[in-house]
Amino acid sequence: MVLLSTAKAYRTNVAFTQPQMLLVLATTAFVAHAMDVLSGVLMMTNFGLATEQNPIARVLFSAGGPAGVIYFKVIIVVAGLRLLLWLGEQGRGRLARNAIVLVFCSGLLGLVSNAV
Repeated sequence: MVLLSTAKAYRTNVAFTQPQMLLVLATTAFVAHAMDVLSGVLMMTNFGLATEQNPIARVLFSAGGPAGVIYFKVIIVVAGLRLLLWLGEQGRGRLARNAIVLVFCSGLLGLVSNAV
């Protein structure tokens, strides 16, 4: 990691801001959201709609069943992560990394809330 150099300009190369590393983080975030949606579908299937805290997921489950919730969640998460990966490719690696970490945390929060 180079923070300062003797050249006229300095450059920062902070960890996990390269496109390959952002892809690893995005994959981890996707897995967290996949576990969230699968645990949510199992919870709603076994214990009813009232156990789900997310009103959008309840409406999607009642309208489209488990497939509707899974389809919607996958489309939204993939679109958001693709946007963040594009942002990283445009030179905003730190912003993309930090946002992907927040996406991962929201998926983890959903998974934990389904387990309680």
